Amino acid sequence: RAAAERQAEEGPLTACGARVASTEAEIRCLQEEEEAASAEAAEGQRQTEELRRSLSTLEEEAQLRSEREEEQRNEEESKVHGLLSSFRSECALQSSRRTELVGA
Repeated sequence: RAAAERQAEEGPLTACGARVASTEAEIRCLQEEEEAASAEAAEGQRQTEELRRSLSTLEEEAQLRSEREEEQRNEEESKVHGLLSSFRSECALQSSRRTELVGA
């Protein structure tokens, strides 16, 4: 009779214990999923920051390249204007000499 009473008491306890164990396992599973999701979010954030830095670097390089190209264009234009000015001066000098020769 004592064994029967013990078994009657242990039956609900065993079922309750199984539910507790199942709930604990479910909690552990959810915690693992949460940790994995958190790790994925952190990796996504790291990649986003890395892409932002890369983009910033590319923008800076493009700006520097644009500035160098502008400087080079300005230098080339300056050289062309200088050569053109020298050519005009030479033409004026040649014209002046011809005028002197023709007049002489």
